[in-house]
Amino acid sequence: MWPWRASLSRLGNGFGEFSSRVVFHSMNPEFGPSVIIQAIRSACQHTGTCCLESVIEVINIQSQRQREMETELRQMVVHFIKMQEEERSRIAAELQDNVAQLLAAAKLGLGANAPGVLEALDQAIATVWRLGSDLRPSLLDHVGLGAALTDLVRTTQERTGLECSICVTREVRLGADKRLALYRICQEAIANVRRHAQATKLEVELFEQEDELHLIVTDDGKGFDPGAIPKGSFGVLGIREMLRLFGGSLEINSVKLKGTRLVARVPVIENAGDT
Repeated sequence: MWPWRASLSRLGNGFGEFSSRVVFHSMNPEFGPSVIIQAIRSACQHTGTCCLESVIEVINIQSQRQREMETELRQMVVHFIKMQEEERSRIAAELQDNVAQLLAAAKLGLGANAPGVLEALDQAIATVWRLGSDLRPSLLDHVGLGAALTDLVRTTQERTGLECSICVTREVRLGADKRLALYRICQEAIANVRRHAQATKLEVELFEQEDELHLIVTDDGKGFDPGAIPKGSFGVLGIREMLRLFGGSLEINSVKLKGTRLVARVPVIENAGDT
């Protein structure tokens, strides 16, 4: 039994003939706090007794439990994100270290006897390297966030024909988790522009202001109503929750037929858990 249910059970003992009703509600897991508190209110009205301090105690215990559950949920989300990134890294390494090498070996084995096949192998090798880079960009780990975002914007322009630009005012030292989170957020924002915006231009900015790192993605697409995002739109939800993990925030400004501006902010000062 949760602590607040035990407290309500004890509280019910002071309500005479109505105590069994309060105890029943507090012991039954099918009833939430609002139903149980209603039972207390009813008992108070009939008995003229109201243990206000006990009610406050119950509410405080429930609030504490809710905070604990939110903390556990955030820890679980972090765990799943790390597991996902580890799997992406493993697949990327498998593609680039094994599959790409096998294709290169096949190309060498063919020599110059089959030009059409050689060209197809070249395309396959390039595709494998691109997929590996999409899964886990090596620039992010070895050079930095600015370089990785610049490469992401460049490849987006090459693949889509969008007119893309990026401005990185200064490279800021961030923990690996924050760097990766901002890269994934930018990746998801660009994917949303490609899928939905019908845009011709895309701009990315990265700069520090007032102890926060700002990542801004702007497009000139058809826009949308940010307040009418469907509940099943996990892209925006995922971005928002990822930023919350690092004490950051998300702002989306959009006007129909005039484009969209996404602003992601994270504190520059590292938390104890950042790496």
